[in-house]
Amino acid sequence: MSLGRQAVRAGCARTLDDLVHEITLAFDTSDPNRLIGVYHWPGLATESGYDIADRLARLTRGQLVDTQVSDSGVRLLLAQGKASTPSNVNFHLRRYRDCWWLSY
Repeated sequence: MSLGRQAVRAGCARTLDDLVHEITLAFDTSDPNRLIGVYHWPGLATESGYDIADRLARLTRGQLVDTQVSDSGVRLLLAQGKASTPSNVNFHLRRYRDCWWLSY
C-alpha cells in the first residue's frame, strides 16, 4: 500500500458532511484508499504512517453501522460490526488548510 500519490487528492472534504460521505463511500466500496485519503498525514514518521494505513485498511474490511460527529465537531465515532453489538472507533477531526481530516 502506497502512501504517496494515492493518499493525495485534488479535492478534499470542505465540510464535515463531505468527510462523512467520503468515509461512508470507503466502507460501502471496501476501498481503503478512500479512507487513507482523508487521514491527516503531515508530521507522521514513515513507520507510523504505514502502521496507520494498515489499521485504516483493516477497518474498511468491516461493516460500517453508524457515524457520529460530536457536538463540538472535534471527534468522529465509527460503529462497526453488527448493529446489535457494534465496536466503536474514535477519530479526532482536524481542520487543516480549509479541509476536514481524520486523525487518531
